[in-house]
Amino acid sequence: MRATTHTYLNPSIAPAKPMDDGDERLIRGIANGDRRCIHGLLERHKNRLLGIAFAVLHSREDAEDTLQEVMAQVWRKAAFFDPSRGSVTTWLTTMIRNRSIDRLRLRQRQSRLAEAYQAYAEDVGDQGLVDGKADHELQLRDECVTVRHAILQLGPDQQQAIQLAFFEGLTQQEIAQRLETPLGTIKARIRRGLQKLNRLVSPQLSRN
Repeated sequence: MRATTHTYLNPSIAPAKPMDDGDERLIRGIANGDRRCIHGLLERHKNRLLGIAFAVLHSREDAEDTLQEVMAQVWRKAAFFDPSRGSVTTWLTTMIRNRSIDRLRLRQRQSRLAEAYQAYAEDVGDQGLVDGKADHELQLRDECVTVRHAILQLGPDQQQAIQLAFFEGLTQQEIAQRLETPLGTIKARIRRGLQKLNRLVSPQLSRN
C-alpha cells in the first residue's frame, strides 16, 4: 500500500479536502471490510498526509512508512470513527501527526543510545587497560558492545520491536498492541531483525 509521489514534499500543494459524503462512505465501507474503500481513501488524502509526515520527519521513506501505519490503523479502527467528534480529515491528520512525532522521538532515542554505546565502549577499553581486567571478561564486554552496535544498524521499526521484545520483555502480542500494528508485521520485523543481527554479529564474534 506504499504511496509514491513527489508533490507531498510541499504540504500546501495538497490542501485539505472539505468534509463530504465521500469520506464518510469510504469509512463505512472500510468498516465493512471493503478494501477498495481503503485504497479510495488513500488516493483522496495521501498527498496531504505525506506532506504532514515529511514536514516532521524530513525523510521520504519514513513519511511513506508512517502513512502505511496510519492506513493500517484506519483499517482496524474505521468502525469506531465518530463523525460527531470531527471530520475524517481531522481524524487522519491527528493520526499521521502523532505517528510522525512518535517516529521522530524514536530516532532521537536511537541517536542518544548510539552516543551512550560509544561512550560505554570507550570506557570499557580505558578501564580494561587501567585495571588489567582478565581477558575473558574484556571479551564478554566487547561482545556485548558488538551486539549493541549491531542493533543500531537495524531499521527503526526492527530496532524498536527487538528492543521491546528483548530489553523490555514484552511479548509479540503486547508489542503489537502498544504500537497498534498487526501481529504478523511485528513477527516479521523481529524475524528479519534477528536475521540481520546474526549476519552482522557472527563474523565479528568468530574472530574473537
